[in-house]
Amino acid sequence: MKIKSQNQINRFLNQQNQNWSTDDDGYLKLELVFKNYIETYGQVSKIALISEQLNHHPTMIVDYNKLVIKIKTHSENAITDKDFEFVEKINQTLSTS
Repeated sequence: MKIKSQNQINRFLNQQNQNWSTDDDGYLKLELVFKNYIETYGQVSKIALISEQLNHHPTMIVDYNKLVIKIKTHSENAITDKDFEFVEKINQTLSTS
């Protein structure tokens, strides 16, 4: 896995169709708002399936109609190409929902 520089991360995030950012702990982060609890958990289920497929598991924080996704490669304690792949898969899933 290749660790990404801050410039690479910024360029990548600017190309995405969702509002991903980085947080103070070095995670890629996305905050989403849905209509209700059922819709929120529907998206959580889709993301869980992607996580299993990629064997790469984010932190997900769920609160009724809000979902926060945070990810980085824990073994590297940094953002890597594996995280970029995860973000792209999530964005594809969200854009088709």
